[in-house]
Amino acid sequence: MLSSVIRCGGQQASSRMTPAVCMAIRRFDPLEAKMAQKKAQIIEQQQGQEVDQHRVTYATKDDFKHSVQDSRFTGAADSETGQVPTKWQRKFLVITKLYPSAADIPPYVHHGTMNRMHDRMRVVFIVTASLFFFSTFYIAERAMAQKIARDRDAGVVVTKM
Repeated sequence: MLSSVIRCGGQQASSRMTPAVCMAIRRFDPLEAKMAQKKAQIIEQQQGQEVDQHRVTYATKDDFKHSVQDSRFTGAADSETGQVPTKWQRKFLVITKLYPSAADIPPYVHHGTMNRMHDRMRVVFIVTASLFFFSTFYIAERAMAQKIARDRDAGVVVTKM
């Protein structure tokens, strides 16, 4: 009850506390103490980050090679560690440039490679769908503009829609 009165700023109808009393109670509220401690930790972390400006805070190609590429399983896949790609998945593996050609795709492909193929195909589908939508919209708008110009030149007057 007391915490809710304090968090509401003492604005409840039953509470007639003065600001000095509110401040005194806030000092002893455990929730307020935790919030103040967390705020102090965040400020301390931000100041620590400002001091350490010479440290690289972005990923470089070497970081990627050491952290991601080296952890990928590069050996031959078998029935337990991989899956047999379908005809379409083989095409998609080539389209997403995970393999240079369909002849280079092994009989079993690792699950991680298939997941990368799915992620890349998602991007391909989104880009393709966006291009299709905008090109269709552009063609339809152009056709409507030509129809309007043709009707205007013919003297057609639209009185109601």
